[in-house]
Amino acid sequence: MNTKSNMKPLSDSDLRAACSVLVPSCDAYSDLWTPFFAQFWKHWPDCPFNVYLGSSKLEFLHPKVKMIHAGNERNWSKQVREQVEAIKTPYVLLSLEDFFLRRPVPTDRVRSCLEALDRLGGHMVRLVRRPGPDKVVPDSPELGTIDCGAPYRVSTQTAIWRKESLLALMRPDESIWEFEISASIRSSSYREGFFCVWSDVMTYDHHVVERGKWFRSEARRFGRAGIGCDFSKRPVMTRAEALRWHCSINQSRLLNLLPWRQRRQLVRFVRSIDLLGLMGQRGTRL
Repeated sequence: MNTKSNMKPLSDSDLRAACSVLVPSCDAYSDLWTPFFAQFWKHWPDCPFNVYLGSSKLEFLHPKVKMIHAGNERNWSKQVREQVEAIKTPYVLLSLEDFFLRRPVPTDRVRSCLEALDRLGGHMVRLVRRPGPDKVVPDSPELGTIDCGAPYRVSTQTAIWRKESLLALMRPDESIWEFEISASIRSSSYREGFFCVWSDVMTYDHHVVERGKWFRSEARRFGRAGIGCDFSKRPVMTRAEALRWHCSINQSRLLNLLPWRQRRQLVRFVRSIDLLGLMGQRGTRL
């Protein structure tokens, strides 16, 4: 699909008509809304877009945030799809509610990414390097392409999406993790049009909650900040849980030092060894 347009550099008044911010959430995560938006407006006070919060039934009262009530909490993909469909702009900047901003957001770079995405006729530009891009875009040095077949070509890290492309990749009854894996595979129908920045534009570093539990370090950091964290609503990881997570992440970071094609070959090789070992054990028993 070739959706290239001739968008000129956008004026401030045009930005709201071009793109919206959507925080796709649900009532079960409502305890994160107050601290999320405290950090959002502290570090992005000049956000040029209309900002929407998706929920099931609960309200969040904030003069700069508009509510979208949609979906069923038990079905992540269906709920988020309905929230995205309610957005009227052709582009949507999607950011999850547990990505707490930590430093000022460079609005000029966000604007530049949106203009480049439109100029290139792309589907998505990821605003953090997780995972990073593969090749340089000649006319847009801040961006790189994400190759077809790359792991997590589609992810829920903060990104600007062409709304129609995002909706085309969504399927009912997928969890957030299933969406990232399966939509990355489905995105192969688009050979081009997926981009990522070479250096982070959004400034959240990483999420504050994993599988429904606060990271210990993030609970300490944002608890001390006095931004409305309610630790009675969800538990904080135990030390053992935090250690297991950090060990897993460090292993992933070591693997990520390799280009993704080499990484995939290594994983296949290791799996083949495991399979041969399993076959040998079965043969011994026989």
